[in-house]
Amino acid sequence: MPQWQRQPLLIIGLTLWSVIALLAAAILDNLLFWALSQLGALQVFSANTTTVLEGIVLYAIMLGILVGVPWMVLKFKPNRQLLGIDRLLRWIDIGMALSGLVLYFIVAGIVMWLVSLYIPQVDIAQAQDTGISMPFGFERIFVFLLFVVIGPIMEELLFRGYLYGVLRKNGVSFVLTTLVVSILFGAAHGQWNVGINVAILSVMMCIGREVTGSIWPGILIHMMKNGIAFYVLFVTPLLPGIQ
Repeated sequence: MPQWQRQPLLIIGLTLWSVIALLAAAILDNLLFWALSQLGALQVFSANTTTVLEGIVLYAIMLGILVGVPWMVLKFKPNRQLLGIDRLLRWIDIGMALSGLVLYFIVAGIVMWLVSLYIPQVDIAQAQDTGISMPFGFERIFVFLLFVVIGPIMEELLFRGYLYGVLRKNGVSFVLTTLVVSILFGAAHGQWNVGINVAILSVMMCIGREVTGSIWPGILIHMMKNGIAFYVLFVTPLLPGIQ
């Protein structure tokens, strides 16, 4: 079958497999922690710490299903180059990340403004449901690690690493690959306003992946963006005089 005929099947199949992997991971994660709660194994943890653990396990299961099953069943073993992790951090990655973050804020601001004007059904001010209440003490460290370190690394491995790498390796154009990956990334966040916002972020991270051949720019952009969100959500409310 010619490549141009295989590509639509690949895109549809990979999209469906990504959705299945995400849903299956969520179900398994919920079942696991429900069982642990029934056994009383989570009593020593606070609600926030339990949520952080659930998030980490969810990422691990998702990665295991999305990458591991094709590896075992189809013998498709992704190499480090396909995943975009075949080299160390370079200055170009930092430059791409900083410029990409600035461009993201500009484009996202314009797009969200247009959405508020022409699609009023989307509440652009709706708060993102993180599942985390205001953390204190060591909880804040755990939440920081999930939001600013572990989450960005795992999501980049999944989306701009594996999904992006598979599509580009099979000849799918950069534009179409970016569109597919960004829509999936936005949909995975479960809210219209958040989904649109992070889809724009994904475009910037895909550009970084294409230019550098690495997910380093995406990881850095993701960490900086989530770091700002962490500060606004969990640090600013605790500062004197700031509401």
